[in-house]
Amino acid sequence: MTNQLTTREQYIQENTKVWSKRGAAFKERRTRMGLSRSRVAESIGTSESTLRRFELGYPVTRSELVARAYEIFLELWIQVVKDIELERDRFLIDQDADEAGKVTVMMREYKKVAEFDTGDAVLNNELAVAFCDGNGGGYDYAI
Repeated sequence: MTNQLTTREQYIQENTKVWSKRGAAFKERRTRMGLSRSRVAESIGTSESTLRRFELGYPVTRSELVARAYEIFLELWIQVVKDIELERDRFLIDQDADEAGKVTVMMREYKKVAEFDTGDAVLNNELAVAFCDGNGGGYDYAI
């Protein structure tokens, strides 16, 4: 029995740095994304205390499963946020680089829905922004 405990203790001691580093990386990503520990724990099917221990680098039962579920959740969360942002910014405003600055407004699918060519770049841009605002969609500028 003593030999098993020593072996277990040695295993924990040998892996603590790796576990701490991995847990800290997950915690940093989670907090940077504005997610609570309870939200992630519930979403991946584990307890908040298990997730806390995992993030602190303590030994956790099924740690590889927790790590994989955590990774998948964060990747899916990133995709959901991108999808929401795309929906919010329904329009793209594309402005010509010349002085007249003709502006084309497109849907995200690059379908042209409006064009402004008054000869004044600033006015064209203002008209495009007003068009987007008046049609219930946010906008972004095409690069």
